[in-house]
Amino acid sequence: MGPSIYLGVQGYGCVRAEDKDRFAHRFRQDDSVCCYAVCDKGRYAIQNRLQEGQVYYLTIRQGTVIQAILSRPDAQGVINAVSGNSITVDGMHLPCRAVFEIRTRAGGAVVLPCFLTGRIVGSYAQVFGGVAYIRPAPQMYHPPVHGVPGQHTLQNLLRTALMPVGIALYVYGGGWNRQDTGSGNTAMHIGLPQSWIDFFDCQNACYTYRSDSNPAHSYYPTGGWNQYGYSGLDCSGYLGWTLYNTLHTESASVSDCDGYVTPAAEFAHTLAQRAWGTLSRQDCGNGLQEPSSFRPGDIFSTDGHVWLCIGPCRDGSIVIAHSTPSPSKTDCKGGGVQLSALNPASDADKDCQAYRLAERFMQRYPRWSSRYQAQLLPYSVYGRLSENPHAGLFQWNDFLSDKEGVRGQFAEEILQIEN
Repeated sequence: MGPSIYLGVQGYGCVRAEDKDRFAHRFRQDDSVCCYAVCDKGRYAIQNRLQEGQVYYLTIRQGTVIQAILSRPDAQGVINAVSGNSITVDGMHLPCRAVFEIRTRAGGAVVLPCFLTGRIVGSYAQVFGGVAYIRPAPQMYHPPVHGVPGQHTLQNLLRTALMPVGIALYVYGGGWNRQDTGSGNTAMHIGLPQSWIDFFDCQNACYTYRSDSNPAHSYYPTGGWNQYGYSGLDCSGYLGWTLYNTLHTESASVSDCDGYVTPAAEFAHTLAQRAWGTLSRQDCGNGLQEPSSFRPGDIFSTDGHVWLCIGPCRDGSIVIAHSTPSPSKTDCKGGGVQLSALNPASDADKDCQAYRLAERFMQRYPRWSSRYQAQLLPYSVYGRLSENPHAGLFQWNDFLSDKEGVRGQFAEEILQIEN
């Protein structure tokens, strides 16, 4: 059997997670679409590996995919020339009997036939066994701030947390496994997964993470099946990836590792249970966490959200890092990993150091800034102490060393921006 393009789950938008063992997964093989069950061994290892629009070599037994290996193309790059039944890709001359275009979208990838003519010259393509597939070219991305995998320091935690800023879009369930029970493969990947970069590149200011009016073409996991968890990050997925990249040096997968992704309201408690620090709840009298208690690297869990404190400011405002579906400049709820500001003195007052710092830092990401504005978020929401006793403020002990004295610094020192 030749290479197969994964198109997604049949009936997406209507299927329910509890039926996952009976799902029909769609693959494009040659000129036809075939449906197969997928083996659930290794904690659904194959399902968690499949990404829509990617090309795999499949091993099938009695109608069930028991192995799916990402295919290596014979050639990939820009199409330089077309001549008769041949094609030149990145300087390599190859026979070519057919050309298709792969398009990815919410609800399933599609494969469209193309003519082998000069019109495709200049397009990016991958060639497998004499068939060329045109698709968006993967772009290299180098974040302005880098962490060091496996370096157990508070400074490295913060630097690592800044790596996905401005490039990873908000996806509900992003970073979770397909079953929505814990970390997915991307949340245990060392470095930025290419799937995040590709997803950001193919979206614009009209991206929305959820379309309730059309669940068959929405990135939101209607029915609980997390089809697009590899495309971006939600709040728990973001901090799970940050912790994994701070504490580990090699990537892992769902079949051999649990990772650190856990529900937002439980996140702080889970870390405290590992004896990596302490969980506290300091009510300042109105159901809110005492604002002066926050230090760089703290993690705050509340109902439905979890965020990382980058640092307090001298005026009492706070810079945070999180993944959230903030509105774009076209008023579409997309968003993603970003720095935002909290002003405990006044929810709506942008005249604070944290907002100026967040705004200036996010301007380092021009493609992000063309879509989104920096956010001042209400402390009355983001600082609220949930009735859940597992929610609250997590602060690190010496599990993460702090020889640089990060815990005593202000946000402008952490971000190296003059306020």
